[in-house]
Amino acid sequence: MFRACQFIKYITTSAGRQIRVAFVTKTDVWERAFLSKEVQNEFAAVAEKYKDTIKPETVTLAMKKVFPLSGHSQ
Repeated sequence: MFRACQFIKYITTSAGRQIRVAFVTKTDVWERAFLSKEVQNEFAAVAEKYKDTIKPETVTLAMKKVFPLSGHSQ
């Protein structure tokens, strides 16, 4: 379970709902001191692309793990 996260940006759905986009900085098991701005921007772009498919009760969309995207290394 995550214990803390770092804000990246807000996105607004076409229905006008505002969702907080963030990345996890601390869980019960580990802590993340840094996440590159490039990865933050990529995650925010994906969140923006799928913003209208996110469940209505979602308040924060937080990235826990970093997965390599095509053409990128982890």
